[in-house]
Amino acid sequence: MSYNHKKLAARRYWNRVRTLAHMLSIKALRKPRYPFYVNLVINSRCNLKCAYCFGRYSNRQRPDWDLGELKKLIDDLRRRGTRYILVQGGEPLLYKELGELFRYIDSKGIVTAIVTNGQFPERLREIPEIALLDNVCFSLDGAREGNDRVRGQGTFDKVMESIKVVQDTHKVPVRINTTVTKYTVHDVDFMAEMVREKNVEWGINFLFKGDETLEGEDLAPEDEDIIAYQNKFVEYIRRGYPIFSTTKILRYTLDWPVPYTRKYLGKAESLKLMGKRCIECQYGNYELVIDEDGCLYPCQGMQGQFDAKNLHEVGFDEAFKHLETKPCYTCYLVSMINTSAMINWDLDVIAETVRGTFRSRLWKSRKAVSR
Repeated sequence: MSYNHKKLAARRYWNRVRTLAHMLSIKALRKPRYPFYVNLVINSRCNLKCAYCFGRYSNRQRPDWDLGELKKLIDDLRRRGTRYILVQGGEPLLYKELGELFRYIDSKGIVTAIVTNGQFPERLREIPEIALLDNVCFSLDGAREGNDRVRGQGTFDKVMESIKVVQDTHKVPVRINTTVTKYTVHDVDFMAEMVREKNVEWGINFLFKGDETLEGEDLAPEDEDIIAYQNKFVEYIRRGYPIFSTTKILRYTLDWPVPYTRKYLGKAESLKLMGKRCIECQYGNYELVIDEDGCLYPCQGMQGQFDAKNLHEVGFDEAFKHLETKPCYTCYLVSMINTSAMINWDLDVIAETVRGTFRSRLWKSRKAVSR
């Protein structure tokens, strides 16, 4: 099966417009809670054992979602208003029927993307339905030495190979998600030049003190190194590098009013400490995670901390309503709070996101179809 890459490039641009319109309509039309954006975990199997894995998926022993059950779930989500699904794992490329799953989601008019560790370039090459995706996001934390120390020997080179496969074979936009550790906190300049050279979008999150350890050693960088990294990151945004985080959200993380060991705050404390600048998180309201066992979480950060309900046991309605009991109101996780700010009609974040994303996508589309 082959696809018309020119038509798909144009459709991706339209999907960006459509997704933004759906997002902004939530507050404008005062829509009640519904699963607009779903992180769908389709399996727990993973070939890596990254020290900071939020779901500890490599330790789980569960079968993959049955494709028929996934299709029923997708039908239900479409009726409930879902317009964007981010497919993830585990390692989703280990899911045997991934191409058919992408075709089915696409047939429902739902915009789809995938997050993968990028260790299976040949698997990426052999799935033609990758061309239907809005983007492919790879996990890469920094230059080869620091990245491989945490994620595993040879993982950097595999991601580089996978980027080339997606761009050359499928003409799909590529993203890089970086988790900054003590071993990669000095790689910001390397990463900035690499993503510009390879024409990929880039976003970051940080490990802070007490988050995770490797062989008993805290993986978090020193606070002053985190600040230096973020200041450089902001400068690269201003210089037009392909970055999908925004300066306001980065400053929000820098100005976190309590120790970073507290990843989130409840409503009363948030408003007391932060006042009007507090960004209400919309995960659990309009964005959510459906884990591979059927449990519903507000976000990945709540896995292992939130007493989730299982849709297989209590049904989707009850599991979704239970998300109203989440203990958090705001957090400092860059990749999550940015979309919440957009839903909340933060005009600064909206303007910067639109300016950066559409400029990048338009340029990518012209370059892809010219090959």
